[in-house]
Amino acid sequence: MIKIRLRHPKGVTSLDLDPEASITVLSEKIFSATEIPPTQQELKVGYPPKSIIAVPSLPISSLGLKSGDQLIVICNENVAKAPAPSRTDSTNPRTGTTGRRPSVRAPAFEPRVQPRQEVKSKTAEQVNVPDGVLVHRVVPDDNSCLFSSIGILFEQDMNVASRLRQVVVEAIKKDPETYSDAVLGHTREEYMKTISKPSAWGGAIELVIFAEHYNTEISSFDIETGRCDRFGQGRDTRCEL
Repeated sequence: MIKIRLRHPKGVTSLDLDPEASITVLSEKIFSATEIPPTQQELKVGYPPKSIIAVPSLPISSLGLKSGDQLIVICNENVAKAPAPSRTDSTNPRTGTTGRRPSVRAPAFEPRVQPRQEVKSKTAEQVNVPDGVLVHRVVPDDNSCLFSSIGILFEQDMNVASRLRQVVVEAIKKDPETYSDAVLGHTREEYMKTISKPSAWGGAIELVIFAEHYNTEISSFDIETGRCDRFGQGRDTRCEL
């Protein structure tokens, strides 16, 4: 067990934590102490305090906390949580495309290769909204669907997946503190090697990196359930996938 200090809007609370328990358990303890819902908990550690990526399915030990450390939590209605991996077939929550994929997947391992499908040549479906036009486009149902969607949006080219994978690799190389072995779920070297392969999925970690790279808030929608995960909150520009 480790004992940490939780600093929150109501004061300071001591928490006893099992390092092997999931971050979901930590979120529940924080809710009990602060009444901040897990979906609105933004966690910060270190000095100066720095926001951390919390993947609910990972153990508390992945946060690198030790006895005596201070964990800061603030209420942020727009905080992005990296959801736990899911094997349930659903419309792609990251790209809004029609390919069958799991929900946001943080580690890019154990890829499942899907047959490529040609992009339909018919005019994309458009829906007028107050701030512009919402366009529905279909990308190939393969393991690069996230990268293809980002390519269409920011590069107007879906054939840039290989280059975008290198953007991810370079971001991880440059920031070992944020993208540590614990956060990635594998050694940094292994993760970078795997995400470089066309057979590897992208997920929440990649969306965090792309939000920073393009200086844009990315809202990822599951068009079947309406669920929205947001990355890079507070930036001047915003896109929806």
